[in-house]
This record gives sequence, C-alpha cells and structure tokens, in this order.
Amino acid sequence: MLVQEEGWGLQDLKKENKDAMSAMVLTFLISLAIMISATGTLYFSGTPVDDATDMMHALGPWAGDFALTLFTLGIIGAGLSSIFPNLLLFPWLIADYTGTPRNMKKPLYKLIVVIVALCGLIIPVLGGKPVWILIASQALSPFVMPLITLFLLILINKSDVMKGHKTSLWMNIALGATLIFNCYMLYVALIGLIKFIQ
Repeated sequence: MLVQEEGWGLQDLKKENKDAMSAMVLTFLISLAIMISATGTLYFSGTPVDDATDMMHALGPWAGDFALTLFTLGIIGAGLSSIFPNLLLFPWLIADYTGTPRNMKKPLYKLIVVIVALCGLIIPVLGGKPVWILIASQALSPFVMPLITLFLLILINKSDVMKGHKTSLWMNIALGATLIFNCYMLYVALIGLIKFIQ
C-alpha cells in the first residue's frame, strides 16, 4: 500500500529498501522493548494478570506513582497506532482486489469503517476479560503469517508476475526458512492458547 501511495517503481528500489530496513529495525526495537517490559512486569509479584488494573499494579514496583500515567499513555498509544490501519485495511483490500481507486469517501467504504469501529465495543458491551482477548488475538495472529509467506513465495516465483526479474536461490531459501519458522511459531501459539484456555 505504501509503495502504491508513494507511486514508487523499479527506479525507486533503493529508496524502498532503505525505507523497509528502517521500518524493520524500528519494529524489532519496539517489539524487543515490549517483550522485555512484559517479562519484567507480568507476574512480577507472582500473581496472575487478568485485568487491565492488574497490569497497572504490575508496573508499580518499576514505575512507582507514575505507573497509572505510564499505563494510560501506553494504552492510548497502542489503541491509536492500531485503530487507523485497522479501519483502513478492509476498504483498501477491496479497492486493491477490484482494481479501483482507494477513495474513502465512497458510501460502502464509510459503512465498512463504521462497522469495524463498532466492533471495538463488543468486549466492553458484552463483557469479558480484556487481557484474555489481547492474549487470544496475539496467539491467533500467527495463523496468517505462514499463509502470507507461502503466497509471497509462490508469487515471486511466477514468471508472469516477475516478468524479466528472476528471484535468486538465496531469496527462496530465506523465504523457505521463514515459512518453516512461521509454522513453528503457529504451533507454539496454538499450544500456548490451548493451555491458557484450560
């Protein structure tokens, strides 16, 4: 989507690679920070974290009185960083699939955005443990990764898609290894989710 929005072509490959590398490094650092924070705070006192307030109290030994502010800012930041891509994703996928411009002023796209936004009210209205939903959603996300890698592997080896650009053996090996790793992560996520539900 970014490449299409920027209007980049093959002549901009170096720029795209630089952009992708910057994004990859930042994503890695952010993910690392999240994992370190989770390891250091979740179950810090030996008590399970079942509610959002439990998360805030878990930050207490590390952040002190600033824990509430820090947790609130973190929740708002996480929500805002997720909601806009989630609202736009489905209309953009439809536009991409149908080969039409991504005009968000279309009534259908507006309706889809409203429906997706209202889905965020399901848990607060119907009840449920937000932490459980967060863990379940993260455990289910690995279902998509093997499919994305597999489809990418198929596409870059199709001559009618790649035209005169041949995919290297090393790229195929790297994507094959990524597919195996993604399948392993899917297995780990499933086992973890089953144990969590039990």
